[in-house]
Amino acid sequence: MKPLSHKRAELIVLGILLGATLLAAGGCALLESWFNPPPENHRPIDAEEAAAILGAQETATQMCGSSSAEQAAAWLRQQGVVSDVGVADDGAVWIQYSCGLTGLVLPRDTLEGSGLNAAVLHEIPGDSHDHSSPTGGPKAARGTVSPTSKKAIILAFEPALSPGPGVALALRQAGFEPEAYVGSYFTLDRLRSLGEYGVVYISTHGRAGTFARWTDTTWFLTGETVPEELLNSVWSLWWRTAAIGIGISSIEGSPGSVFMINDRFLAREGVTMRNSLVLCSVCQSFMYNGMARAFVDAGAAVYAGWSNTSFANFSWEITERLLESLGQPGCTFTEAWAARNISVGDQPGLYSIPELFPMTVLENRDGDGEWSVRFHNGLELWDPGDIGAPDDYESDFVYLARSDSDDFVLVRSMPGPGAATKMYVTSTGTGVILRANLDGTGVENLGNLNGTLNLPQGIALDTAHGKLYVANLGSGTISRANLDGTGGEDLGNLNGTLNGPVGIALDVSQGKMYIVNNGSDAVSRANLDGTGGEDLGDLGGTLLGPWYIALDLVERRMYVTNSGGDCIRGHISRANLDGTGGEDLGNLNNTVCCPAGIALDLIRRKLYVGNPNTPIEAPLPGGTVCVSNLDGTGGEDLGDLGGTLDGASGIALDAATGRLYVADWGDNTLCRANLDGTGGEDLGNLGGGFNGPADIALWIEP
Repeated sequence: MKPLSHKRAELIVLGILLGATLLAAGGCALLESWFNPPPENHRPIDAEEAAAILGAQETATQMCGSSSAEQAAAWLRQQGVVSDVGVADDGAVWIQYSCGLTGLVLPRDTLEGSGLNAAVLHEIPGDSHDHSSPTGGPKAARGTVSPTSKKAIILAFEPALSPGPGVALALRQAGFEPEAYVGSYFTLDRLRSLGEYGVVYISTHGRAGTFARWTDTTWFLTGETVPEELLNSVWSLWWRTAAIGIGISSIEGSPGSVFMINDRFLAREGVTMRNSLVLCSVCQSFMYNGMARAFVDAGAAVYAGWSNTSFANFSWEITERLLESLGQPGCTFTEAWAARNISVGDQPGLYSIPELFPMTVLENRDGDGEWSVRFHNGLELWDPGDIGAPDDYESDFVYLARSDSDDFVLVRSMPGPGAATKMYVTSTGTGVILRANLDGTGVENLGNLNGTLNLPQGIALDTAHGKLYVANLGSGTISRANLDGTGGEDLGNLNGTLNGPVGIALDVSQGKMYIVNNGSDAVSRANLDGTGGEDLGDLGGTLLGPWYIALDLVERRMYVTNSGGDCIRGHISRANLDGTGGEDLGNLNNTVCCPAGIALDLIRRKLYVGNPNTPIEAPLPGGTVCVSNLDGTGGEDLGDLGGTLDGASGIALDAATGRLYVADWGDNTLCRANLDGTGGEDLGNLGGGFNGPADIALWIEP
């Protein structure tokens, strides 16, 4: 055998090196195509084809609105970029584009109601809940878990589906700072980041149609607008992975197309949700089992959502109540689920979720345009406020949980010793603000806020921005300062609207303050910097000698105490936050007399009132606290808190620990008791500088 020449050997070596280089460059992709081949008929697209696809989508959407879904489907079948078209029972047009991309055109009316039968949530392998019942009662406790992140995210496809402010309020009260992304800010990137959040609230359009049945997935829409270049890049990047299910969708009457994805996106994109709580409020739309499974399989401790079309006001109400209950230390999800704290429209009473759901939505049978909702307990509600469905259908609110999540809690326990709780008190006689621990120790005199105080009355705290606000009866102005009393400033008379200001309350989320004017029987509203002052009037003529105010930021209402003008009678006024819809809630079953302080327990749906005088025909020394439902019914007299009161004024609640705190002007002290009036304690007079306590506010230091 002849030996190789040096030249031939060099060529062989170069060939081996070249082959190795080519294998390194393309071998991984080649192996990937062998073992995980791209889906049949899936291929990347260029910018020109992306433009043609979006053009076909837009034309079909216009045809669905002006002609019919069948005509739009017939036109689509003639387009070169389309390989298949189907019209679902609900009128949605499903499109299979030639590149493998899925398209969907939703008629506008199907987003406002659907007559399809409710889907049944399947059992999750290893799940410990029995889903044959609405509540899915726990079979065995596996220990408590809490979200690993104290962040929360709110995702809504469009502003109309955004939750009420009560959701954000409940999250903040439970220690979570929510981030909200609505419309085009609800993006694929946001969905990929869900693992960073301990609580996820998602309100979006979901739809099960022709292609969804083939793949056994749930498609839901993001609010991310699809321009040509983005469709080109996204589809060309993900065309190999059909399970991710990237598609585009459009809605009659809405401009442009948006992305849609199926539930497998969560698993395939590596979204790991460690013990998160997912509340899926799929308002005016459809939620099938795939979405629930996807979230739980991705690591969510608990998933709660709808199994069929529901009314938005019900979904928000339930979400808020669940979060408020879970915000109590140690409350488990099962306990929150069974809590009797959900109101139903204008019906009296509070109900648990198992009492109400599943509910049946009945079609309009008498031609008056109203729909009927029949709850599980037989209660019926006419005209719930949203458009109904063309046929009767059943809607259920269900939850799924992983096997170790039976005792899911949102807040494990109260803050430790390092998170000291403080109270702030206005001392009218000395014109200063005092701060102390909740047991009355650690008293600090914060002074007169840079000389701006003059007969200070009501006090309110903005802990998010580190500010306190005080209403000055003497000067008719509002003072603002840092929480330590420094940086005091005079915000003036709020555009001339103040007249004897006493009570004050804040809506920090909207940047507003509300002030009660005893001198003019009116409520003023302004920005938190004192600008934009406006007179909201006398709340429909219900104000008479008003004193203090409390806000329900869930229902967007204000509550005001009225002395009746002579400190013998008294009543409570309620109105919307813009001053409209004023109503007189009466004297809470004859339990109020010259009422002053007022505070709301939004978890238990109660209002508490401090009475400087006992409820008798003439003002005499003494004082009581009373409680009622938020509509003024069920009034109860809690008495003088074990003999500790002698003239109740301002009142504040610590709902998490079940305590109420009262500023007692009668003997210059502070009192504390349980929410039922038992366990009364006299916390003393906080030392020197304390004279004529008018109002009290509570704050838990971060």
